[in-house]
Amino acid sequence: MAKEKYEQGLEKGKTRAENLRKLAREFIDNAKVVGKDVAEQAKEFFRENKEDLGDLYDDVREKVREILNKKKEEIELIKELFERIKEYFKNLNIELKEKYTKFGEWAKEKFEQGLDKGRDRIENLRNLAREFIMDAGAISRDVAEQARGFFREYKEDLGEIYDDVREKIREILERKEEEKRSIREVYEKVKEYLKNLQIELKERFTKFGEWAKGKYEQGLEKGKDRAENLRNLAREFINDAKVIGKDVAEQAKDFFREYKEDLGDIYQDFRQKVREILERKD
Repeated sequence: MAKEKYEQGLEKGKTRAENLRKLAREFIDNAKVVGKDVAEQAKEFFRENKEDLGDLYDDVREKVREILNKKKEEIELIKELFERIKEYFKNLNIELKEKYTKFGEWAKEKFEQGLDKGRDRIENLRNLAREFIMDAGAISRDVAEQARGFFREYKEDLGEIYDDVREKIREILERKEEEKRSIREVYEKVKEYLKNLQIELKERFTKFGEWAKGKYEQGLEKGKDRAENLRNLAREFINDAKVIGKDVAEQAKDFFREYKEDLGDIYQDFRQKVREILERKD
């Protein structure tokens, strides 16, 4: 994965060492969204090229270590969560597999909120299926996908209601897919808009991009080059901080980190304002 990204990001006129250092900085800046598998591959990739990386190798090695430790802790927490939910389901005479942990978490919460516990496993499963159908509008894609597998394993116990719950799952997944397409369309429009300002926008910054596009459409001055546009945008963010949500601030933090050299001194002011937003008690 790291090798593919390196080859895709090669810049003409740059030496191999310069391209490797660029990749290492991108890896560090994007560490939050790097998965365990990619981090493990990156560890080997960067180790093989540590001579070209120079002092930067220690930074990227430390970031890889942080990612892998964090992922290990997350896995342990998920394991603990599953054991608690599994035990809860056991008391309902229902066996829960680890791959259905998110669905199990949803179901446990429903029982704790007052969903009737039946006399036996079949009654509990049917009550759960009916609750799932009623709650469909608020159910996430991950929970729906796990529910599909879970209920399939108990379709004999569910009887006729199985067809109803299966149809509801299909509707949820189709709706989520449509929402995903809509978000992608928004991203493409925002990306193209900012491209005209010489600013590259990654898909994971879509909400921040929407905010930025809205500000330009409301009259924010367009600069003569990328650096000026970025500084104007950062100043507007600082001025607008009181009404900016935490989701936009989170994306803005990572977005501007990639452009901190263009921002110059204003980057520290911006970072402080982001911290204030994220610590704010809404």
